Amino acid sequence: MGARLGLFTAVLVGFWAWLAGSEAAAGLDFDEAVRAKLAVASIRLVDNGDDDGFADANETVAVYVTLRNNSGSDRQGIVVRMGSTDPTVACIPVPVVSFGVLLDGEVREGTVPLVFRAANVERLDVNQDLPVTLEFTVSGEDFDTTTNPQSVTLETDLNVSGGLLPTSFSEGFESGTFGSFTTQSLDLGHESLAGSDGFRCQYSDPQGANPNTRDNLKCFLGAPTPAQNAYDWHVHGMASPDGGRAYLGNNSLHWGVHAGAASADTTRLKQLDAIRTTNPINLGWNGAVSELSFKHQVGLIDCDYVSCDEGTIDRGIVQVQLANSAGQPVGNWRTIAPYENVYDMQTLDNFSNCMFDPVDDGNTEDDYFEPTDPGRRLGPSSTCFPEFAFSRQGAIAFDAPFHPDAIGHASDGPALQGVRGPGTWVQTKFRLDRWRGRRLRLRFLATSLEVGDALTAEEVSGWNPIEADDGWYIDDVKVTNTLTSAATVSVDTVDRSGLPACGPVCTSLTPSLVATPAAEQCGGAFTLDASGSAADQCPGGALQFRFWWIWRTPPAYGDLNALYAALLQDWTENGTLFHPAQTIGAHRYRVDVRCSTLPACGASTESVVTVDPSCPVVVYFPYTLRFDSKSVLSWGAPTPIQGIRGNLDALRANGGNFHGTTQQYFGSRSSHYDDQYRSVPAPGEGRYYLVETSRSDPPHLCFRYSWSTGSPAEVPGAGGTRDEDLGEAPDPECP
Repeated sequence: MGARLGLFTAVLVGFWAWLAGSEAAAGLDFDEAVRAKLAVASIRLVDNGDDDGFADANETVAVYVTLRNNSGSDRQGIVVRMGSTDPTVACIPVPVVSFGVLLDGEVREGTVPLVFRAANVERLDVNQDLPVTLEFTVSGEDFDTTTNPQSVTLETDLNVSGGLLPTSFSEGFESGTFGSFTTQSLDLGHESLAGSDGFRCQYSDPQGANPNTRDNLKCFLGAPTPAQNAYDWHVHGMASPDGGRAYLGNNSLHWGVHAGAASADTTRLKQLDAIRTTNPINLGWNGAVSELSFKHQVGLIDCDYVSCDEGTIDRGIVQVQLANSAGQPVGNWRTIAPYENVYDMQTLDNFSNCMFDPVDDGNTEDDYFEPTDPGRRLGPSSTCFPEFAFSRQGAIAFDAPFHPDAIGHASDGPALQGVRGPGTWVQTKFRLDRWRGRRLRLRFLATSLEVGDALTAEEVSGWNPIEADDGWYIDDVKVTNTLTSAATVSVDTVDRSGLPACGPVCTSLTPSLVATPAAEQCGGAFTLDASGSAADQCPGGALQFRFWWIWRTPPAYGDLNALYAALLQDWTENGTLFHPAQTIGAHRYRVDVRCSTLPACGASTESVVTVDPSCPVVVYFPYTLRFDSKSVLSWGAPTPIQGIRGNLDALRANGGNFHGTTQQYFGSRSSHYDDQYRSVPAPGEGRYYLVETSRSDPPHLCFRYSWSTGSPAEVPGAGGTRDEDLGEAPDPECP
């Protein structure tokens, strides 16, 4: 049985289905690692060389980690692990430390540092990329890992001096103008196939080797007339149709189109618009690390409202670019990743219409096609798969009141109430550790799908008054720890080769993974055992293990992620994992093994477990259900669900037998289901709701999910089982 679509998605499926090139499994509820909302807020470096906060060649560096607990409860027994596979790291003498207790809402620096030694690498000039990316795994007594991956990237082998008058950068657009920002219309003058060359995503080139858009004559940016291709970033004030909205003051920044009444807001299609700071921002270096933050509400077209894989179609990202002492740009624009309320959706690659991307990130659509590798069609870029972007955070609808649970897909919250206008805001934060003492240009960039000659999302969907296409509101932009005059950055040329070196390190590793039993019967569990893995040596450290369930064959490029695999256990020293049988058929499991003192010394291997095809699978719903109103069922976390609404009076009259009591099947991919367009309960009418995580049954993944709780108190009913009573038909595609 295929995954059921959400209410609005079902209405639009006739239009949107032709856009999708393929649809893979989405919304599967795996028995993944228990996660908590902890984040690495910052790190502090202390080295045995010049102790300047930079990791220079051959220095041994102590890393003090500051964690923030936004998980909603106190966390005990926290352990932090550090790893890096960068060649700038020679070894990690102290890869694991105990952090202890972190209270709910607390931000605290650990008292015991992790330690790494920088390799003997020398920088050639100040603008060379010579980074070290430190990856952190955080676990505790009642959680296995963090909600989002944690890493910090720093530049190495630099000196910084000078710079005057500590200050901070802020912009709230209260002047009624862009203030510190200026326009950057990246799609202007590209309204043709030839003019848009390079600006498409890699899989959207109509003349490319392996595109989704072969011979698509509409695959270009913008529209023929200036009015149809207007620049859509604007200051949103009290003259706007909704009377204005702002987190502070009266104004905010908005990317979107006001087509009339406040309920008619939409976004223009085939756009690539950015807005950047007019002048560079001078980051401080001697003291606290600079941090970028802003409040926003985001409503861009994504798979909450369109029949597609879980992901986003229209995209919003944040980028920075270095500037020299004269304020001129240096190098490419780079997308930066937040650590709080992170990019909430991975972009899609399966649309037969075009998606667009900037060229000033150093990559174009043509970079990825190799005559000797005709299957190659994907790679790193700003807004293209496999990158992540903002799609739905906070509450953006024109009539949405503030609600403490209305954070959309935001990873952390909390919900914030603005001083003017509708909706709910959230705050996103970015560490700027990597660019201590540098001059940075900042920009917000938004881009949208092409759908033939259509000009707006509303034109092709008839969505309004739905918030799916209301755009992106931004307010209260801040950068902390800045300077009124720039510091001077230079290459560190001191020879520190005489500092203590690493001892013997791992040079080879042989992974092992044994599944017992290899064939599993109904309701059982099996063991994944990687303890037979061995390294030639790992002095001062231990082998660490990370386990995956691979549910879809990953591409040849990149690492595993949630589109292809479920993370069962993040890096720990535990090489044995007990795992319940999840679905029928043959399933691949992978273990990654590394030496903790030299994580670059690592390897992976796989094993296969076959589950009896007659087994049903029970997956419990992990969230608490509540009603925000008589018609809005909410579970507080964006996840694909499907449910049944039924007649409670009939269920009671049947003595708990569900047969003949169902009224409506429904589904949703967000954090709530709005039933108001079906009906509102009559006075005295009773209803029941059953909810489970969404199922998806393409032929290569046949799931036999059950509505049963497994309780002996269940009433079997006329059909013999609860599933039959609820009208579940067998799927002819499944055995």
